[in-house]
Amino acid sequence: MIEALYLHIPFCASRCAYCDFATSACDDEARMDAYVEALCLQLRRAAKAGLLGQVKTIYIGGGTPTTLSAPELDRLLEDTKACFDLSACREFTVEAGRPDTITADKLAALRAHGVKRLSVNPQTMSDAVLEEIGRHHTAAQVREAVAMVKKFPQLAFNMDLIAGLPGDTPESFSDTVREVIALGAENITVHTLALKKGSRFLTEGTALPDGKAVGEMLGDAREKLEAAGYAPYYLYRQKFMSGSFENVGWTKPGYENLYNICIMEELCGILAVGAGGSTKL
Repeated sequence: MIEALYLHIPFCASRCAYCDFATSACDDEARMDAYVEALCLQLRRAAKAGLLGQVKTIYIGGGTPTTLSAPELDRLLEDTKACFDLSACREFTVEAGRPDTITADKLAALRAHGVKRLSVNPQTMSDAVLEEIGRHHTAAQVREAVAMVKKFPQLAFNMDLIAGLPGDTPESFSDTVREVIALGAENITVHTLALKKGSRFLTEGTALPDGKAVGEMLGDAREKLEAAGYAPYYLYRQKFMSGSFENVGWTKPGYENLYNICIMEELCGILAVGAGGSTKL
């Protein structure tokens, strides 16, 4: 029986230059509301088909789920709870990857429905690199978003970083890792940049740090994370990664993310709903 549930929200505040996910920049409230309506219908159909047993882990990803408004999030989470048996749910994660989409009312809606974990993903804490990759927010906004999340102590949070972004150096990436550790995330995921077919980096031929520089970034990150009490708990590789390195999830003791383990190992079925979601049996 499938025990994990994934919901996909294909909207973002802007499209990052490295991205090829099933997502698009959107600020059309009517379009997002219609999508939530369709997604809730798909949830009800999946529930009627009896595809899920007791759900152990839920992950709402994208895109950026917190592009949705607080009422839209509230409705989606309410329908999810109504459709499935969540009595054995060990974790409930929502990606809030773009700090410029995080608001107190959205965090309150997530907490009210039992969400236990967020991702606040800066990718870098360098304003120059953020501008280069089209993030349309600043490092200061990341700090503000984290401060807001910390007002909801029920929510553990992850922060994603990418080694090998244009304009980044081993020194500036080291500064990013140091600051993210200081912000106190329970999980820190260190990705290596992958040149994906649909990304602007590939189509425009953007100049990027070489494999040697990326290796220095990853080695320094490992030293800092281990010294701060984090341990690696999952690893994966993709095609066309800078220096042929990998992505590693780091965690403080007791904060391993079950969904991340399920998606990497072939020991757990995952039911995916929404545009761009892929079910794993």
